[in-house]
Amino acid sequence: MKKLILFMVAIWNAIVFAQNLSPETAVELTMEKNLSERIEKMLEPLVGKTIVSVNLELKYPTGNMKFYGTELNLAESLPGIPVSKSAAAIPAGDEGALENQIRIISQKVSIHLNKRTGKKKIAFIKENLPKWIHLDPTRGDELTLEKDLSYTNSKLIVYAVIIFFMLLFLINFRAGIRFLAVSLRNINIKGFDKALHIKGGIGGSGGGGIANANLQFSQEKPLPVEIVQKEEEDAKDKKLNFHFVENLSLSNFSKLIAGESNEDIAFLIANLSPEYVQKYITQYPLDSKIVIRSMLNVMQRSKAEIEELRDRLYEKYESLFEEERYTFDGKKALIKIINSLPSKNSEELYREIHSLNPRMAENIRINIFLIEDILKLDNDVIKAIIKSIHHNLLVTFLASTEDKIREKFMINLTKRAALILEEDIELLGNLSQDEKEKAIDEMLATIRMILKYI
Repeated sequence: MKKLILFMVAIWNAIVFAQNLSPETAVELTMEKNLSERIEKMLEPLVGKTIVSVNLELKYPTGNMKFYGTELNLAESLPGIPVSKSAAAIPAGDEGALENQIRIISQKVSIHLNKRTGKKKIAFIKENLPKWIHLDPTRGDELTLEKDLSYTNSKLIVYAVIIFFMLLFLINFRAGIRFLAVSLRNINIKGFDKALHIKGGIGGSGGGGIANANLQFSQEKPLPVEIVQKEEEDAKDKKLNFHFVENLSLSNFSKLIAGESNEDIAFLIANLSPEYVQKYITQYPLDSKIVIRSMLNVMQRSKAEIEELRDRLYEKYESLFEEERYTFDGKKALIKIINSLPSKNSEELYREIHSLNPRMAENIRINIFLIEDILKLDNDVIKAIIKSIHHNLLVTFLASTEDKIREKFMINLTKRAALILEEDIELLGNLSQDEKEKAIDEMLATIRMILKYI
């Protein structure tokens, strides 16, 4: 009875809390949750998993809040990370429209990072995150970064739980076997002893006596296991296997084979996967030509020579792989960030990188796609893009972009399709700057996805 009363009180408190949750509070919680999830997704390529907490101070409409639905927030959205906002029914040209919308007065963002996060990454986040999420210190916005996450402890807890359940299973299994043995002493089923591989008869000589008190299982005998022989064969094959080097990047693979003879390198390459060898030949054509000449000759190696070569390479591999594991590839992170930003932001970030490090900017330029790169695409690619996108997006994009890019699309259309498109652009009328930027950003994100830049 006491438990029932406590349960009813808990339900009543939940109902009261739900009734006291005002629309303003619901909106604030939703916006804070969405913004924190968005920041976590933005930071994951840079520093891995993070925990972000957001505290927003909002200004609500002067009248009662009325919700008419949601719409895309152009100012906050990124390609692949859309952000929504409440959409109220506001008449066009209403000067007091801003008073009828929810506005952010201040933002307080707290980010919890892994304890191993380096100073350079933290400095990069402090410099760029306020730009990405529009933090303004003059209005009271705050950004706090703390290194207090440790995944080591959580892993140890998981391992401890797994070991605990394994021990619990073994204890229960052993108890179950004992219970089964005791139960079989009290029954006599014909043929049951053979089914369970039990040594000795269950019943007496007459077939109806009491079960043998000294019940034993034949599994207690040592059995010949051929898996041992298979494991020994696998160990021998492992000494002759070189596929572990494929875990290295091509640059570290080049370091691995430095100082080795052309014949040994040729033998190594002959024992790697074709996909990995193809990448190496493509990236290091001059070095690979010298090795290929050595591969034209017949390569013979004794088992001892192969094992000696593998052991020597494995020692070098361990140090290179360990170094590679803890190296933060800032170039890849920058490429991913630029290809996820809107057109204007991606161009500004690339120009900033070029001013700081022109050589780095030139190296990553081939792996990023800006709106101006549309002019460099082949006509066949433009035709494929036209077939892959929605007609309305193409119309708004061509109405928003510059003449050169518009002409690039028009020349890849049939005359009839081009006339229809021009008519639709005229019917669209004049677009606002926000509408133009939205169309350009959406088209840029679509092309990046089609061409596999993101």
